[in-house]
Amino acid sequence: MCIRDRTKDQSFNFSASDYAHLEPDTFEAVLSVNNIVEFNSREQMKHLLKYPYGCLEQSTSSTYPWLYANEEILHSLDLQKSTSKSRLESINYGLSRIQAKALKNGAYGLWSNTSHEQHWLTAYVGDFFTDTKEQGIEVNQKLFKNTMARLTSYLNNKNGSYSNRWSESAKHYDFSYRAYAGYVLSRHNKASLSKLRDLAKHKSENAESQLALIHLALALKNQGDNVNSQAMFDKAITVERGSKYLSDYGSVIRDKALIIHLLIKNQYQVDYAFDTALTLSKALADKRYLSTQERNALFLASISLEQGKHKDWQADLAINQATSTIKQAGSFDKKLSAVDLQQPLNLTNKLDDRLYVNFAYQGVSKERPPATTGDLTIERDYYDSKGQKLDASKLKVGDQVLVAIRVFSQRRSPDLLVVDLLPAGLELENQNLSHSIKLESIIFDGKPATEWQKKTKVLHQEYRDDRYVAAIDVGYKGISYLFYLARAVTPGIYKVPAPFVENMYQPDKNAVGNTLDSIEITNQ
Repeated sequence: MCIRDRTKDQSFNFSASDYAHLEPDTFEAVLSVNNIVEFNSREQMKHLLKYPYGCLEQSTSSTYPWLYANEEILHSLDLQKSTSKSRLESINYGLSRIQAKALKNGAYGLWSNTSHEQHWLTAYVGDFFTDTKEQGIEVNQKLFKNTMARLTSYLNNKNGSYSNRWSESAKHYDFSYRAYAGYVLSRHNKASLSKLRDLAKHKSENAESQLALIHLALALKNQGDNVNSQAMFDKAITVERGSKYLSDYGSVIRDKALIIHLLIKNQYQVDYAFDTALTLSKALADKRYLSTQERNALFLASISLEQGKHKDWQADLAINQATSTIKQAGSFDKKLSAVDLQQPLNLTNKLDDRLYVNFAYQGVSKERPPATTGDLTIERDYYDSKGQKLDASKLKVGDQVLVAIRVFSQRRSPDLLVVDLLPAGLELENQNLSHSIKLESIIFDGKPATEWQKKTKVLHQEYRDDRYVAAIDVGYKGISYLFYLARAVTPGIYKVPAPFVENMYQPDKNAVGNTLDSIEITNQ
């Protein structure tokens, strides 16, 4: 994604050389232009709806856009077949995924109803439930009631819980989820004003992000305390989020985008919201990776910014040497292919008002991504049933291989996602089958594979048709071991994707591993 602003007679350019590293038949792009700052809600929605994984945060974030999906948006996303009925089905499916992670105490676990309690995300779910009800969509009443009761316990807990979720600033994390709980409760006029004031007086100095203080400022406003609300807002604008891992699933981008949405939604300090939009557009310039939390916040910010009356703007758009003049108010969006961009694209602003150009493109690279090292490193090897390293470039149908993955982290990293895509021709082995080799029977350096994996804090694993996925928590300078079994099933020569690991909420922190170029599977 790149975002640029252009004054009168300034141009934005994009040419085939900019995507020469991508396969042309996989290339797709979206050009968005507006004379107000916006963050391409349709592009954010598209990514969220296609996101393939489903922890509590991801399930909630990827369902959020359905609340605001209208026919125009669905058409722009090639979702014309979606109807109000299928939209409701998608929302209810998301609600069911969230409900499956509900704990008995009214809170929620990250991956299941047996995971540890997630305080900040429980408030996020409560916020989502409230938005869902505002859209006239039914939420399980018992589930909603239990969630609100748990948020009330968060707000009322003067000493804080200092949960088992690791943070480089436990006091901030405690303040942030309690302030968020207070905001959600205040939307129902059920936040104790005395508890909000107590939180402001005794805990607000622990805040290390603007968003937590904005949540508290809005909660106080909603409960009628404008004086303390202003004080929390004044404090918020002096705080800058640093590089610490705060464990509130946030980032500078997430925080600023949600602040824009919240201030406009609540018609509170709206001028600051528009000022923040300008600074956020600069922070997003050439940003390559976005988390689901960031994408949903940008989606909500865009929805809020797009409200209200729009001034007309005008620009000349040249595509493949054909020039047209665009005259309109509000956002202009155009999908483009490699064929559309055989000649350079040029967009020129023709009026005095500043234009904001968002150009997002993607495609499959012609080249294999190079292996990377840094704070994170990932390695993959193949072994046979006796624990001996295997040359997996040549296999026979029926051969079974043990895939061993090692992840090294120089920093404490509690939210890592490991994805290992299978080459075509291999399939994951079902460990429940009676004839399947068991991991505990394969010995490495005198210990079974299962003993090595016990050193790894595995939060979640998935065995899909085309990939192995694991969420892991890695300690400072820690090593994690993951294993799975695969079997050669289809003759042929297949490219081998590289293993990949990323921090789910700091996606710029990622690593690509080395890999074989190809695997050949024969019948004999």
